[in-house]
Amino acid sequence: MSEHGYSPNIYTYSSLIDRLFKDKRLDLALKVLSKMLENSCASNVVTYTEMIDGLCKADKTDEAYKLMFMIEEKGCSPNVVTYIAMIDGFGKASKIDKSLELLEQIGSKGVAPNFITYSVLINHCCIVGLLDKAYELLEEMKQT
Repeated sequence: MSEHGYSPNIYTYSSLIDRLFKDKRLDLALKVLSKMLENSCASNVVTYTEMIDGLCKADKTDEAYKLMFMIEEKGCSPNVVTYIAMIDGFGKASKIDKSLELLEQIGSKGVAPNFITYSVLINHCCIVGLLDKAYELLEEMKQT
């Protein structure tokens, strides 16, 4: 708590983290995250998803993936949007195998992939020339 009795809430942290990622200040964004956890601010999945998306956009997919596991350890389950951000991040980093692995994991985590999940993945498969896999995903998407 500050000297005036005000303490930052989830929205304060969230908007600051978002701005830091846009300004490519990854170092500071991670400091804000650790401060947020230290102050036991009830971080929610939206904030974590923004951070994962920001890390992916900063070409830090491995860090984003580690953060996703950290979220789960803190008892906060990633949602479909979190998975889409990570799948897209891996796809853009030419790690399509990791994107496909994530699609497999989603179901086991009790999260249902949606139209956007499949669209992002199909797009990345097409970019790298995995047309058979793209078609297979399209068929799978029609069934779900």
